Amino acid sequence: VDPPKALTVRRGSPDEVTADVEIAEYCRQFQRLDRAELTFEFLRRNAEYKSDYKRAIARITSTRADEEEVVARLAARWGLTFPADPALSAAFARPLWRPDLYAATVIVGPAPPGFDGGLALDPGALRGAGEVVNGGLHAVVTDAVGDHRIWLQQRDGSFTAAFYVPIDEHFPQRVQSMQRFYRWLHGKATGPPPRYQQLSAYQRHRCVLMLRAWDATEAGASRRQLASVLLNNSVLTMRAIDWKNAAERRRVNRLLAAARAMVNGDYLRLLQNAPLPVHLFRSR
Repeated sequence: VDPPKALTVRRGSPDEVTADVEIAEYCRQFQRLDRAELTFEFLRRNAEYKSDYKRAIARITSTRADEEEVVARLAARWGLTFPADPALSAAFARPLWRPDLYAATVIVGPAPPGFDGGLALDPGALRGAGEVVNGGLHAVVTDAVGDHRIWLQQRDGSFTAAFYVPIDEHFPQRVQSMQRFYRWLHGKATGPPPRYQQLSAYQRHRCVLMLRAWDATEAGASRRQLASVLLNNSVLTMRAIDWKNAAERRRVNRLLAAARAMVNGDYLRLLQNAPLPVHLFRSR
């Protein structure tokens, strides 16, 4: 979704009402995204990722390169299982993150011999969309109260299913996601995603501020214009010396530094619910 021109509008102008509507809609798109999707909103703004994606697509289509190898290299570098188109917003791109990085991914495969009485799973009957990678299916299964991200190690034909849960630092979170998908498989109420998957109101607000700041800057807005829309519209009437020493100027600088860090790699901290390094609202 392109950033609205309203991000650089002068407050009090005839366009102010239209600006407010555009900004509200711009922000509303992010309120509907889950953690995995909001993370991709930062990655899709990374210039190197966009170049890598473009080169990979060109190589596959023009040189008949091994598609699986090209896709694997691109995805591995950026933390994805399958590269998502940066031209698409996260709601349409439906990013698939590597299971080792995103604990919400439920790993399902054939049960060991002797467990014939277990659940018979037919991959073709699942509601959702995904990509085949190395013979397995990585997919997002739709659920009204929160989607499930799964990795089916067998994608063809029905099989007696078992969960595979790596014993790593994310083991408790993986178990929570597994239990929720288990309830979905048996037609029971799944409940909302586990707390570690959810974004707090503060986290979401902070991420939206960073995205707005990044997009406005990319669209050519000055830092003073940015501060007037995001923080305090009176900064536009400040004297130059007052703006140079204004708290709003320092806050915008911190906001843009945080946005730059997120776009350039810290997006994985958001994906894994790790503390973000820059505090935007610290006092002087």
